[in-house]
Amino acid sequence: MDMRLGLRLLPLLAALFVTRALPAAVPFESADFTSGGKKIRLDLLLPAPAASKPPVILLAHGANGTGEGPGPGSCAALAQALQQRGFAVAVVHYFDRTGVTVADAASPVRDLPLWYTTLTDAVGALAKHPAVDRRRIHLLGISLGGTLAVTVAAFDPRVQGLVSWFGGFQPATESQIKRLPPTLVLHGEQDRVVPVEQARRLAAVAQRLGGRHELKIYPDSGHGFQAADQQDAIARVAAFLQAAK
Repeated sequence: MDMRLGLRLLPLLAALFVTRALPAAVPFESADFTSGGKKIRLDLLLPAPAASKPPVILLAHGANGTGEGPGPGSCAALAQALQQRGFAVAVVHYFDRTGVTVADAASPVRDLPLWYTTLTDAVGALAKHPAVDRRRIHLLGISLGGTLAVTVAAFDPRVQGLVSWFGGFQPATESQIKRLPPTLVLHGEQDRVVPVEQARRLAAVAQRLGGRHELKIYPDSGHGFQAADQQDAIARVAAFLQAAK
């Protein structure tokens, strides 16, 4: 990745945050890995035993992190919902790379390239994990994580599916994006943190590149989905990624 690409994202990343934490204690196993000499937590939720290795979704949290304590934290409910639909879900605590728990206004300047590298290393860790199908690695990014996920998916051919969950997209990055895997863009029309126009622009880029893509805008949701919209979004993620190669 050209680090200039990361710098173009700075005006957006300073404002991003994730949805409120949903307390949930879910069983998971550790798939921790190392990135830049730092231990990175990777919480892996595996579906019920199946005849073959399941596809895996790498889930990247937003700028509020995952909360305190071990486990998926604020990502737990979403991770478990996708696990119940037959996916392995790996929640990557990419803030471990830079020693922060939440992003602040200065974090993108310091940390964006390191977060990008950490997500790429997480893809590599999953590609070696014996319990998942390394040919079906998907990336779902929430808010800040969604912005990072677009960049990782554009440059890492191991990523076979991308979901932007009210994530951002900067038009200035378009000239460097030459490919995208099958891409699902989910966004709230009332989002005041990441304008919905960025979701539409990402979908337009995916269309221009000729790949499979879908765009769903929820008229009544903002930066965080209302309950009914969240359930619809989860169902769309499962259907879209199950159809991805």
